[in-house]
Amino acid sequence: MIWHEASGTAIAEFAKTCDVALLPVGCVEMHGPHNPTGCDALRADRVCRLTAEVEPCIVLPPIFYNINDQMKCYPGTISIPHRIVADMHRAIFRECARNGFKRIVVYLSHGGGDESLTLAQAEILEEATSGTSVDYQVFRVDAWSLRDSDEPEETRRLMGGHGGANETSEVWDALPGSVDISRAAGEEGVYIRPVAAPAIYRVGWIRNVPKGFEGRPQLASRERGEQLNRRHAENLAEVIRRIKAYDFASSP
Repeated sequence: MIWHEASGTAIAEFAKTCDVALLPVGCVEMHGPHNPTGCDALRADRVCRLTAEVEPCIVLPPIFYNINDQMKCYPGTISIPHRIVADMHRAIFRECARNGFKRIVVYLSHGGGDESLTLAQAEILEEATSGTSVDYQVFRVDAWSLRDSDEPEETRRLMGGHGGANETSEVWDALPGSVDISRAAGEEGVYIRPVAAPAIYRVGWIRNVPKGFEGRPQLASRERGEQLNRRHAENLAEVIRRIKAYDFASSP
């Protein structure tokens, strides 16, 4: 079931049979000159919709607004402060629980978006262990943790990466007509390793990825995107099955 496409009555009836809500989380940022800025949210929404076809759950409206401080150096980015994003997540989680969905699964496809979610999850646990009644659990699933591939390393380098062939293929399937592959024809996007690695520090990401994308997006295809999105959905569905078996009282 898709939350924002269903009536309130239908949602209430569905909550009686399934208490899992799936939240697709992306962002609005540069993914090269060939991709829409909403690439991550569009891909997340597509995977979540496919997942609901495999394993019953309700899919929330996708989140486009997110933390993008390192991407403000590129045009088209919309960046929201960390604290606002974390508070938004907390409000959404509470509303899910109020509507009867106590197992909230966040499918995150935006690198960096984990920071606000980690904060929100930590605050929920802090409240629960300090005597506040919390009757729901939040499970975060990072999109990249569900990817499986037996391709050679060089193939993965050319196909993967920010705005690369795989992401381009996935958004091509998610929103046909949104990709203009001709704008990346003949180019390869490079990733420049941070000088002070492995230290973690923040700079405008254009220093790391000058063209706004990595790899060779011209290798993308809509057919490959559908295959990848369906594979991610199958993997996510398996995770949701384990979440449905979760015992709030005793499970680790």
